[in-house]
This record gives sequence, structure tokens and C-alpha cells, in this order.
Amino acid sequence: MNKFTLQKLFVFTEIIIYFSFIIMDLNHMDSSFIKYSGILLCFIWSIYKKDKLLSISSFFTLLADYFLLLRNQNYIYGILSFIVVQLLYIYYLYINDCKTKINMRIIIFITYLAIAYVNNLLTTFNVFVLFYFSMLLGNFLSSITNKNLKRMSLGLFLFICCDICVGLFNILPSGSITHYISILIWIFYLPSQVLIYY
Repeated sequence: MNKFTLQKLFVFTEIIIYFSFIIMDLNHMDSSFIKYSGILLCFIWSIYKKDKLLSISSFFTLLADYFLLLRNQNYIYGILSFIVVQLLYIYYLYINDCKTKINMRIIIFITYLAIAYVNNLLTTFNVFVLFYFSMLLGNFLSSITNKNLKRMSLGLFLFICCDICVGLFNILPSGSITHYISILIWIFYLPSQVLIYY
């Protein structure tokens, strides 16, 4: 089987997974394992592509989703795993001639910390979350400096959309709107991973 055929098979399988969990979520069914299978497939694909850096980052993504999705506990380990992912992305973007924008990431992080402090939200867990999101936002802004990384840029943008939905889900009171926001999380998230690792 040639590479082009495998690419089509990878995308087609992810599409099936994508619409399967959307249907399950809309019907209030547990779709955790089928969602995780989509991330696992991204990891397998990254290994097939023989890009060691992206394979390692995909592994840590898989690890993060193990804690955040499958176990639904030990969230700190999930966030720490995602921080590793973002740090690996920084190096990946650097070796692909993107402007690193480290100062910008620091400014974003300090700004978030100040906002959290003013609102009495400065917990250890939130500091890790804010650091992670600062790195993600900085990585997106760095990625758009290289026109050859348009697919990754779009993936990182969808990743940001996913995390915004995560934030809204945790802030808003429980109800029908949070149910649909929880669906949007993975509507953005799985395509983000496919685009990044494709």
C-alpha cells in the first residue's frame, strides 16, 4: 500500500471516528474510547511519518488525554503532559524557521497571571494551565510566520478554539448549553490533532 493510499485511509478513518463521537455525544452516550482512538491513530500516523519530534509530542498528547479523557482525574498530570507537548512544538517551530517569539509568550503568561491574581484564581493548577495556554497561543502566532506550516497553524488555531470551549465549560453553570459546549471541545480538538500530525 503506497503512502497516498495510507494518507486517504488515515483521513477517512478519522472522519468516521469524528462523526461517530459527535452522534454519540448528541445522544448523551459515552464516547471517550472512540475519541481516544482518534488520538491514538494520530500517534500511529506520526510514527509512520518517521518524524521523531512530532511522534514524541503525539505520545505526550496521548498521555495527556489518558488522564483528562479516559481517567477523568489526575488533571495536573494531563496539563503537565500538554505543557511538554507545547514545549516540543516550540522547538519544532524553531527548527522550521519560525520566529520563536519567546518574549511574547512571557508577556502573555504574565498578563494571564495578573488577571488570575486580581480575580483570586491564582492556584497552582491554574498557573500550569495559564502557562500551557500561553505556550499554545505563542506557538500559533509563531507558526503563522512560516507559510509552509499552514496546516499546523490551522491545527493550532483549532486547538485554541478547543481550549476556549474547555474554559467556558468550566466557568458556565451546568446546563444544556454546557452540554453543547462539551461537544464543541472535541469538534475542534480532533481535527486540530489530525492537521498537526498529518
